[in-house]
Amino acid sequence: MMVFKSALRKVARFLKSHDGPAAVEYAVCLSLIVAVALPSIGILGGKVSQQFESVSAQFDVPGGGGTGGDTGGGTGGDTGGDAGGHGGRRPPPARSFR
Repeated sequence: MMVFKSALRKVARFLKSHDGPAAVEYAVCLSLIVAVALPSIGILGGKVSQQFESVSAQFDVPGGGGTGGDTGGGTGGDTGGDAGGHGGRRPPPARSFR
């Protein structure tokens, strides 16, 4: 509630500091921007969501128990992949460089 009062005071101060026609022009411009932005965000938001779902569906592997798919490079998959992405195989031994 306090934020709203503060914003209202700032708007009132702004309107007092500018002459009437300039304040009306600013208000008209702001309303036009809002009138264009809100529907655009709604339309684009739905299309972006559909695109993400489409891409996500392409990564889904039938029968893969997790995010690894059949390559084993994740947390599941057909070959029992581990979190390290080695597909159920052991990683090579570490080499010491002396």
